[in-house]
Amino acid sequence: MLFIQPSYFNLIGDDFMGNRAGDYRTNLSGEAAYKSFIPNPLPPCPSVEMDDEMISLLVKANKELAALESISSRIPNMNLFVSMYVRKEALDISFNTASSAIKRLIDAGILVQTENASRNRTFAYEKYLGILKRGT
Repeated sequence: MLFIQPSYFNLIGDDFMGNRAGDYRTNLSGEAAYKSFIPNPLPPCPSVEMDDEMISLLVKANKELAALESISSRIPNMNLFVSMYVRKEALDISFNTASSAIKRLIDAGILVQTENASRNRTFAYEKYLGILKRGT
């Protein structure tokens, strides 16, 4: 993953200018406006200087990636493993907290489990689904 320090960008007003990696482009307008990053073509100009420090950092990064790949090969279902952490980060709560909240919503009659499964369970708010189904 590439991390770029904010000071790397030459910030002028609301636009990023003078970035040798590429530029941000504003798409659409009004409330629908968003920015996308358009990378410059490779190889970069001026070219990347490969001094001893750069080579040392690349070797270190390569060793760390090899260690990560070795460890991750022992995980039986990588997609399930990653999805747990994506969900946790999105909600910023623990699995036990989420499970407890879901149980309370089921006990209150708000949520129902949509499939009879013990893993990767899905739930629905039936009244909301009923509203969406009206007139269809």
